[in-house]
Amino acid sequence: MEDPKEKNLSVLFFDVLSGFMLTLKKSALTDVEWRMNSHTFFILFTLRRSHSSMTMTQLAEKLGISKQQLTKLVNDLEAKAYVERVHDQVNRRLVYIHITEKGQERLDAFALQALGPVRETLEASSPEEKERLCGSFQELLQFLRKVQERE
Repeated sequence: MEDPKEKNLSVLFFDVLSGFMLTLKKSALTDVEWRMNSHTFFILFTLRRSHSSMTMTQLAEKLGISKQQLTKLVNDLEAKAYVERVHDQVNRRLVYIHITEKGQERLDAFALQALGPVRETLEASSPEEKERLCGSFQELLQFLRKVQERE
């Protein structure tokens, strides 16, 4: 039998993440380049978060898309100099993708724009509210790491 507290906590977790995604999406609608394709954001975000290059296969699996779809997206990002392809020196069939400095700058600029309403709300918050939020976010990050370890 499912624990009602765990069920409520799961629903609350989903609401928090959904609310964040809707906030991010709303901000993205004003960004013409990223409104067309949210994969742009997720490719750059995933590459930066990985702290290393990823193969096309690894990146496609991580994003849950086909390698053919990823190839087209990476071509577009490479044309904008947001990512680079690097062939493995030993096995030339392996192609690694990494985010460029320009790609990181673009991702940072988008984040600043997208999180504008969040920053404005935080500025209006009391020091106590900010402290509670900070602790909550740290706990949420720890929880997300545990979830990702299970994947």
